[in-house]
Amino acid sequence: MQQFMLPGKSNFTDALGFVMGAGLDVLRASNFVQLIHGGNSRRPISDTALVTAVFLLEDGTEKEFTRIIKMQQRSSSAILLYLIDKAEVDEKRYLDEIGSSGLCLNFENFFIFQGNVETFVRMKPKNFTSVIEDLCGSGTLRIKYDDLHRTIRKSEDQLNQLALRRKTLMTENRTKKAEMLVYKEYHNLMQELVRILQKLKKSVISEFPCFKYSVSYQF
Repeated sequence: MQQFMLPGKSNFTDALGFVMGAGLDVLRASNFVQLIHGGNSRRPISDTALVTAVFLLEDGTEKEFTRIIKMQQRSSSAILLYLIDKAEVDEKRYLDEIGSSGLCLNFENFFIFQGNVETFVRMKPKNFTSVIEDLCGSGTLRIKYDDLHRTIRKSEDQLNQLALRRKTLMTENRTKKAEMLVYKEYHNLMQELVRILQKLKKSVISEFPCFKYSVSYQF
């Protein structure tokens, strides 16, 4: 960290955010010149400031990422330069290389600077949960989760409808069984009545041969 603001806890987090590619919207400056030591008082002690982060890779090798602020001559503005292992690259490759190391730079709350700590701590549980989801990446699964939740609710509704239909069919089945029992009882009574009438007819004819008697029945 060379000529980057002044020593201090807040400045260190700003430097860390700067080398990781953070923009002015999260750094404590309105332009990059202010990040140079003395730039806030419009008297920067140098026309250049840089921060280098050294990554220790799994194979034991190191990789350097350097982000440089360079003031333009005859102007109060500055340009940014990006180096990987001291070789200049464009911003996209620089950020892609950092991202390939497993750092999720695109998450809104990847860096929580000192000025935001109090706000972070005072967050409501719902908002705090959203921050945690962003940090761990689970927020990217919300759409899939919501789709699955809707599918489950739809399946539950269909299951409830089937259960209601089953209950209705069971009630109808019991009613039909009761009707069948009544019909069988009626059928048996009619058969018994026919037998009685036939027996009566035979008895009348045997007693009065000349008496004409007919019995008609239908069921």
